[in-house]
Amino acid sequence: MWVGSHGGGLAALDTETGALRFWRHEPGREGSLTENMVIALLSDRAGALWIGTWGGGLNRLSPAAQQYAAPGGAEFPPRDLRGRSVTCLLHDHLGEMWVGTRTGYLLRLDPETGRSETVFRGGHEGISRLLLSLVEDPLGRLSTGMSGTRRRLDRDLHGQGRLQER
Repeated sequence: MWVGSHGGGLAALDTETGALRFWRHEPGREGSLTENMVIALLSDRAGALWIGTWGGGLNRLSPAAQQYAAPGGAEFPPRDLRGRSVTCLLHDHLGEMWVGTRTGYLLRLDPETGRSETVFRGGHEGISRLLLSLVEDPLGRLSTGMSGTRRRLDRDLHGQGRLQER
């Protein structure tokens, strides 16, 4: 079982023995966790663990390498998004990865290449910026929870869709 902490990094709990193994940010050490405040965790279909941090962006822990890397080898989210805090993660039924940020961005991420597409950005016209949650319903619609509002992305079976304010 994986456990993210508020400043202590990432821990793996062995549920049989109760033993904990920790991973933390080590300044100057390549391949260490980028930040010790872990906000979101997601295991993908390939067995990798994705770690969203507050201020350190997104990390990927490969089960084989046991080392952290950004998707595609580049910083994610990119610095031009004005914020490196990943607050929520989702892998949908189409195999796409979705990333929500503190600054209100919802991004679709290709985990292999690290390329991303901004689907929407909150924080304009009085809308809250902080994305708190991502959920996919049985019809394939994505909903985002933001403090003060909710948005839903209605998609067809091929992933094409439109954004609705709710």
